[in-house]
Amino acid sequence: MTQHTPGPWHVVQAANGRVSVYPLGGKERVLDVYCPLDRSEGTLGGNARLIAAAPEMYELVKALATVTGSTVGLFDKARALLARVEGR
Repeated sequence: MTQHTPGPWHVVQAANGRVSVYPLGGKERVLDVYCPLDRSEGTLGGNARLIAAAPEMYELVKALATVTGSTVGLFDKARALLARVEGR
């Protein structure tokens, strides 16, 4: 299994146009996202939100892949995660 920084992660907008992704409550950046010249700031934020949601998406997909009984709560988690990724 590939190791990764445990989530959840969150997005922080820097003054220089960079968007950084940090673990919640952590001080060390997971990564920085820069906006290519042909991309808008909205795209930059959208990319960062999608990247920041990666650990939770991974955990949700693992949970869905192993469901043998009730799915109560899983679809609510999926909807909330999608809303956050989409900036809603």
